Amino acid sequence: MAEDTQPPLAPTLMEADDQVDEGLGSDDDASDTTSLKSSVINFEIENGRRYHSFRKGAYAFPNDDDELDRMDLENHIWLLLLGGNHYIAPLVEPLKILDLGTGTGLWAIEVADKFPSAHVIGSDLSPVQPQLVPPNCEFLVDDFEQEWMWQDNTFDFIHGRLLLASVTDYPKLFQRAFAALKPGGYLEIHDIDPESYSDDGTLTSDSNSVVWGKLFKEGCARAGRAILPLEDYKRLMQDAGFTEVQEMIQKRPHNAWPKNKGLKRLGMARNSWQEANT
Repeated sequence: MAEDTQPPLAPTLMEADDQVDEGLGSDDDASDTTSLKSSVINFEIENGRRYHSFRKGAYAFPNDDDELDRMDLENHIWLLLLGGNHYIAPLVEPLKILDLGTGTGLWAIEVADKFPSAHVIGSDLSPVQPQLVPPNCEFLVDDFEQEWMWQDNTFDFIHGRLLLASVTDYPKLFQRAFAALKPGGYLEIHDIDPESYSDDGTLTSDSNSVVWGKLFKEGCARAGRAILPLEDYKRLMQDAGFTEVQEMIQKRPHNAWPKNKGLKRLGMARNSWQEANT
């Protein structure tokens, strides 16, 4: 199996699928589908923000409208990073695709449009995806940290983006993905280092962005979901059995200061959202 890794330096409520509970267990020791659906849809509200209720606390970020807007912006930023592509794996007419932690489902929807013959599944803890989707796309309430419901040799492509702060056991995640892929299938992970850096050393250690990144990593580690160092992805994937592992690291500016037009466009996209939400 080959796997491409790209860690760079990115509503109407749906009910849970009736087949999900066997692979998931339940959040509230629910014994039937109705109880599970209720626990999934009754979101948690804390400090004015809305959070998922199924497996509550497993994901660090909200799932309210502001967060969904940010997720869709991330989809745009990653398209810019990948030169307008949704992935870098050399896919040829895949038949079954899994998007882990699909969020708003935008990536899954757009990939389903790209491959109309494929069955694209987006899984997430929050049922915040739209109901109007391509006929070959579906969304499931699922926790990829629990036992997978998928049989071995099921998928041609498994995609995960910005899973940081959501994973307690990366080796197990990669092992499960390896088993769920067909021979010759691909796993592609896109993630970021949340710390900030500068090429010329002008970003000092007491900068707010530098301090925030370090505190974020510290908080994730204390919560049992340590941020995986970028240099560890390739090794852990190889340990899980993947071969021909490719790694691509890119810079992702916070603001529009770079001279390079491509980097400037990236920084402008992120900066415009930050200004609108401060």
